[in-house]
Amino acid sequence: MQLMIPAKVINPVSIQGQTEGGVLMGLGYALTEDFPLADCVPAVKFGTLGLMRAAGIPVIHAIYIEKRGQLPFSFGAKRA
Repeated sequence: MQLMIPAKVINPVSIQGQTEGGVLMGLGYALTEDFPLADCVPAVKFGTLGLMRAAGIPVIHAIYIEKRGQLPFSFGAKRA
């Protein structure tokens, strides 16, 4: 689960991409990736790292909770 609390969603496609990217990076790193080192040198090639493939990506359902009313900033947005 990833929690994002935007003040106002200005670009839904962008926030969806950011959320999915963050979830997939965490899943890939925790579940599939293996980066063995031998004397601080990678011991495997890029293709054998166990990176998550597109077919193995789960469905990600994101819910964005916006703050009621508008903030005093531009279009109700807040800085990251």
